[in-house]
Amino acid sequence: MNGRSRAAVAAALVLALAVAATAANLFLLRLTQDSSDPVGRLSPRAVFTSPATTTSSPPAPPRVATTDEHHGADD
Repeated sequence: MNGRSRAAVAAALVLALAVAATAANLFLLRLTQDSSDPVGRLSPRAVFTSPATTTSSPPAPPRVATTDEHHGADD
């Protein structure tokens, strides 16, 4: 066999395997489909609402001093 015929055989084998895998996946998907499948008919269990606020933003957290800010403060 020359290189081209080997490549053609390999391509045909890959194509056959891809078609077989696709057919097997479609067959298995049809087996698992059930009329009682609840997907798409789910309802929410909780309702999320934001509380009414009178301020535009929460207060800023307290500033924590670092040792660099008080360098030489003991003088």
